[in-house]
Amino acid sequence: MSKLLKIAIMFAIPLAMWFITPPEGLSVGAWRLLGFYLMAIVGLVVKPWPAPIILLLSIAGSAIFLNATKNVLSGYASTTVWLVFSAFSLSVAFVKTGLGRRIAYLLIKSLGHTTLRLGYVTALLDLIISPVTPSNTARCGGIVFPIMNSVAKALGSEPGESAKKAGSYLMVNTYMVTKVTSLMFATAMAPNLLAADYMNKILGVRYQLGPLGISTRSTRSCNASHYTCFGILLRQTIYSTYRFSCDC
Repeated sequence: MSKLLKIAIMFAIPLAMWFITPPEGLSVGAWRLLGFYLMAIVGLVVKPWPAPIILLLSIAGSAIFLNATKNVLSGYASTTVWLVFSAFSLSVAFVKTGLGRRIAYLLIKSLGHTTLRLGYVTALLDLIISPVTPSNTARCGGIVFPIMNSVAKALGSEPGESAKKAGSYLMVNTYMVTKVTSLMFATAMAPNLLAADYMNKILGVRYQLGPLGISTRSTRSCNASHYTCFGILLRQTIYSTYRFSCDC
């Protein structure tokens, strides 16, 4: 699909809805605003331009043509929105500067002398970076998993017969620990904070953090049970730990 066709499809949506009679019970302004909203969604899918440009066009178009600048921009007055934005900025900084990897290597250097301790390193790393990373996918897939995968390979544990050396334990433990930390913090997913804000405004329900002690015990039990179930063949990781700590 050519870029011009993508642009034509994107702009055709609000234009068509502008002249279509809205359904009964829906105001004309709300119906036309939906057109600009769908324009943004379709634009993000077909991608004629980068996402910031598409969103800016949708916001500017709805503000100008609907003469409702105050209503369109009212969402940006929410402190929750800026909290999510700040968390995303911090998560990008974690990845770009290598701070997440550096923290992981320092933890491996200090604690990762056995395979079981590497499991606790995974839990501690996830626990440290989860409050400032508004997505468990970004946290686990972008920081924790690549490091643990490299550690497993350094220990000679690959998919197949050598998986029981350490890799099977480290991979499953990484997955399960991420689930536990996702229950501890609202930053498991970016929309969580917005959802909690709407729940408070609409339903009067206030979001509360779960008991930290229970989550901590869950993390400890995950590491110990997985270590026992997988029957790890490689117990000591001193040489590999030294190799990784040199990168610090």
